[in-house]
Parts: sequence; C-alpha cells; structure tokens
Amino acid sequence: MRKQRNIKGLTAEELGNLCGVSKNTIYSYESNNAVPTSNVMKKIVNVLDVDVKYFEDDYYNFVLSENYTDYLKEWRKLLRVEELEEKLGVSYASYSSWEKGSFMARNTFNKIKNRLF
Repeated sequence: MRKQRNIKGLTAEELGNLCGVSKNTIYSYESNNAVPTSNVMKKIVNVLDVDVKYFEDDYYNFVLSENYTDYLKEWRKLLRVEELEEKLGVSYASYSSWEKGSFMARNTFNKIKNRLF
C-alpha cells in the first residue's frame, strides 16, 4: 500500500483523509498491524487506482471474507478450549475476540493458518 501511495504522490494523511481514516490508521495498514474494513479497502483501491487483487492474499481473503467469524465459531466447536489454545498457540480470549469480529494480526494468521485449514 505504501508503494502505491507514494507512486500517487500522497502522504498517509492525504490518503487517510480521502478514505475517512487517520494517517496513523494508514500507517497501521501499511505495517500490517491493522486491516482495513471492506468499505475502507474499496476507498483505498479507488483512490490508489489499483485492483483490489493487488492487496489480496490468504490473510485478506480470510479476514475480509463474509463468513470469517462463522468459520472461527464452527472450528472452535470441534475442540475443547484447552485443545484450541494448544493447537493454535493463542489464548481463548484472543480467539473469542476474533469470533466477535476483531481481526487477528497478520503475523498470527501466518503462524496458525496451516492449523486452521
């Protein structure tokens, strides 16, 4: 995202203003510490004039899918809490927050994706 923003000659603040988010939020997206909502992602690709596929990867496809939380809830039903924590290496509190719509961090997804699928 940073590369495309720089190509367009935009600062993080300018891109944020055009997309309705703060410059710090743009920095968080660029450093993979946060994930834009699908609405914000649509604005970003429109402003940067790129296809959304430019940003898509396994992580985005998973966390931005319509059934993200449903998938997590169904998977959890297969395991006891202790099994879930051991298998994924995350706390139940973290997993529960994802089920409620919080996005897991990209580095967490990369660590557990092979265990989820």
